Amino acid sequence: MAFTFLNAFESDLAVVSYRGSFYGYRARSGYKFVIVEYRFQNTSNDEQTTPQLNAGDILTQPKGFIYKLWVPPTPTTPNLYNSYLTAPDEADRLGHSTGGNVKLQPEYGVRGRAIFEVPADMTPGEVSFPGITARLVLNGN
Repeated sequence: MAFTFLNAFESDLAVVSYRGSFYGYRARSGYKFVIVEYRFQNTSNDEQTTPQLNAGDILTQPKGFIYKLWVPPTPTTPNLYNSYLTAPDEADRLGHSTGGNVKLQPEYGVRGRAIFEVPADMTPGEVSFPGITARLVLNGN
């Protein structure tokens, strides 16, 4: 299974799929989301299942603080993010799937994304996931 980083961007919104619907989350006051997009590609001769990336780190600058992969609260309960039911176009724009646990036939691939929440005054530096050898360096750091 090949893994490729595609893109990363900052946003005050993140979208999560939950029980067949899409929910938007607004970053907490003083924070922002860093959304990292990637692709899994089945490079084997038989069906493979993509790994679920349920852990990861983002190194921020200038202080070198590390933040963990963001885990959203259940959208149907009151939370700090004021989650809301969102439109499919917003889900498509921001990404909503981790791409994990997807069965892929040979040569097929799937896009996914991971979300980190960091202080708004921090600059994202480097992203890494356990078990994935690739690392993404952002902003020339």
